[in-house]
Amino acid sequence: MTDFTPLKRQPTLTSRVSEALLDAIAEGKLKPGDKLPSERVLSERFEVSRTVIRETVRHLEAKGVVAPLGARGVVVAAVPSSRVAEAFDLYLRGARSQELVGPGDITEVRETIEIRLVRLAAERATARELEQIGDELSAMAGAADADSAAAHDEMFHHLIATATHNALFVTLLESINITLGPIRRRSLAVPGRREEAVAEHERILDALRARDPDAAEVAIRHHLDDSTRFYAAE
Repeated sequence: MTDFTPLKRQPTLTSRVSEALLDAIAEGKLKPGDKLPSERVLSERFEVSRTVIRETVRHLEAKGVVAPLGARGVVVAAVPSSRVAEAFDLYLRGARSQELVGPGDITEVRETIEIRLVRLAAERATARELEQIGDELSAMAGAADADSAAAHDEMFHHLIATATHNALFVTLLESINITLGPIRRRSLAVPGRREEAVAEHERILDALRARDPDAAEVAIRHHLDDSTRFYAAE
């Protein structure tokens, strides 16, 4: 029998218009706060029906890329990093329930990110940023309960990411932090664990203050290795 090459399905008009608008946003031709051209104008520019434009706008609204302004039209939205973190958390929950991702996978990814973070923060953190990191550590040590301590623990790591002056690192860490939240709260409720964690964080901070990337890496590795024992119970 003759072999046939499978036909490639052509993208719909809605998909093509959506991709064109997304490209314009990615390239900075349309910026957050800019109004989209009217339905009539878009229809003429893309040479498609207004129905296609309406479907496209609904599709982009569902993605959070644009937001309606009522009678005033539609505006390009500023997509916050929290949306990326939320989407990652939903994916990870499903992946873990299907046993596609386990504690070891989370450990590997967290190590990869946080080891790089502390090395960069040791080189780039300002004096003010180091002071803020220290304030969070003090707050963690003096927190009234495990939930509060976990919140300050998360912010400690968040501020280290911020001190790299790389916004993408902040977004990546926020994505991991949502998943780590329950683990942090449970581990810090274990008698004696908070004191251990505070001491580990102090060593990280000391290395950052000393501008010593190697010492910062050793300190974060020790902290992450110690934290891993609480993952499996999650």
